[in-house]
Amino acid sequence: MERCRTRPIAHVAAEAGVSRACLPKWKNRYDTHGEAGLTFPS
Repeated sequence: MERCRTRPIAHVAAEAGVSRACLPKWKNRYDTHGEAGLTFPS
């Protein structure tokens, strides 16, 4: 998520192979919960 601080989210999303709409959701989860926010519940 470091790249999102200095680069446009659309560019980072394209590099990651995810949609422009998806990346901000993941970034918000990471900012709120850290790496645990990016895991699926079991």
